[in-house]
Amino acid sequence: MASEPLQYKISNGPGRFDLMVGLFDDDEWRKVRFSFQVPHESPPGHKQMPEGITYWVEVVVWTVERSYRPGDAWIVKGRVAMSNYAPLCAGRGMGLGDLHRFRASFSSQTRKGTITFTELPPAEQCA
Repeated sequence: MASEPLQYKISNGPGRFDLMVGLFDDDEWRKVRFSFQVPHESPPGHKQMPEGITYWVEVVVWTVERSYRPGDAWIVKGRVAMSNYAPLCAGRGMGLGDLHRFRASFSSQTRKGTITFTELPPAEQCA
């Protein structure tokens, strides 16, 4: 059974141009990178990840929506392609169907916001 969604603060998201290229590039594997902080313990059953370290995730962007907030605020959805955050267990030779969904709400001006990971795999799959 999959874990509950995980939500973290984005410390460095993509700029407007990188986001646009990630969405419109013909290469379906064009990736966009988000950096995020882990302020609490890892999900149950997963390897404990240190707090206060900046982790990164590369994602395949499927949709970009303008947020209701003023400025360059965006809602981005897609799939995780690779990450150095163990509970996502991305980049372990998985195919596109095995990648995990994400949703990010952030400002391309400040490059800060939140990122939520959903449809996470069971801990034993990440071992």
